[in-house]
Amino acid sequence: MTRLRRVRRDWPPLSETLESERMVHLAMDTQAFLEIQREPLHEQLQFFRPDNASLWDAVLPLLTPRRTILASTDRFYRRQIGESKRPFRQRAAVSVPGDWWSRATLLSITPQILVRHEREQTHLALLEVALAVRMHYLRHGHYPARLSDISREWLPAVPVDLWDQPIAYRLRDGHPVIYSLGPDGKDDGGRAADPINLTPATCGDLVFGQMSHHLRQH
Repeated sequence: MTRLRRVRRDWPPLSETLESERMVHLAMDTQAFLEIQREPLHEQLQFFRPDNASLWDAVLPLLTPRRTILASTDRFYRRQIGESKRPFRQRAAVSVPGDWWSRATLLSITPQILVRHEREQTHLALLEVALAVRMHYLRHGHYPARLSDISREWLPAVPVDLWDQPIAYRLRDGHPVIYSLGPDGKDDGGRAADPINLTPATCGDLVFGQMSHHLRQH
């Protein structure tokens, strides 16, 4: 339990991960530009010319100063980092720069990808509560009626999920259901939502034991 709490406490924040990606991305772009510049002009045009695009579509990115593209990429990451430090529900989406290179290399950094990184914090919070519930059962022979019944030796405080909401708990037919209220912040009584495709409008709860696969929709 102590080790789990330490892992959850020391889990790197999204801002640190984005900062590392910013440095790697800029270094890779710089190296790519140097390699492209060594190629003959017609090869450079072919590289920048998407399928079914006009010649002008290739000339325009070729004429764009590389420092301008690198500066746009740097601003994009810095804005993402700034937003990631805000409470989850207060974050604003960051638009990808409009140049061809940025659209090709930055579109993979979507809100869904960013949530996927931070979702691990919710996994760990759910696991901590599940272990504490199990320890209570092993000592007392029954599950706790509420989390406050668990010894602070095992659960000093109820951990929170990605949205700063305390992990929820209830008994259903005598069995524990441990869950996060999910993006909408509504307690659906442990009715599981699809944990993979989370959006701010996702309804349902993120239930322990059902966090790593798509749920069938009936």
